[in-house]
Amino acid sequence: MAAKKQAGDVLLKAANDLREKEVSQLSFDPATAKAAVSDGLKRLAKHRAALKKGHPAFDQTEFDSLPELADRVAAQQRLVQKAVSGGVVAELVPAALEWRRALLPFAQSLAARGQLDAREVAAVAAGSGTSDNLRDVLDLVKLLTPQKNKAESALGAGALAQAQSAAEAALGALSSGRGASEAVEAAADLRDRYATLLSRRHDRLRAALAAVTSYREAGSLVPPLVDGVRKKQPATPASPT
Repeated sequence: MAAKKQAGDVLLKAANDLREKEVSQLSFDPATAKAAVSDGLKRLAKHRAALKKGHPAFDQTEFDSLPELADRVAAQQRLVQKAVSGGVVAELVPAALEWRRALLPFAQSLAARGQLDAREVAAVAAGSGTSDNLRDVLDLVKLLTPQKNKAESALGAGALAQAQSAAEAALGALSSGRGASEAVEAAADLRDRYATLLSRRHDRLRAALAAVTSYREAGSLVPPLVDGVRKKQPATPASPT
């Protein structure tokens, strides 16, 4: 079950474009993974020019997305845990609306300084009703993404990813009226999709460094994702042959 795609979100699109059989279950700690990929990116810095010149097939923008992917895995994992605890709509909607209350004043302050489009921010502020306010969170995330460093400095690391995940989960729960089990399934599926994407791009980062150094050095420069990932098991066992 793939989450609904949001236009302009390239990471969400890439995650949803994975075929079901390609998706692997999360089996690493997102915080540890973020530390590993962030460390790997620091080690990559001095090799970027050589990589671009000698190995242009590697898409370095994919590598730069690794910390954001780790944040999204962590955000979806929190949603899974919250949904499992029960009271899906009652829990998810207020949590998502808290992000509107945090993001909107920050966006307004940037707009007042000419760093965001004041008309777009005003349009968000004019929203009313639960569904509109939840969509406001997604709009605010989109508006603030170019100012991500400032936003996360003020609101905390991974704030935009957490806000987006919270709003998407709350909107999904409202629109479908689904129960806890379905909410858990949807959040876990998106978590695993982000985790799979993270694992693949982490592997490519190691391959890129190996191309400009050596496989042994790349292994030491880019720490592994703890425990790796394991393939999802089918819902029912295959018939014996």
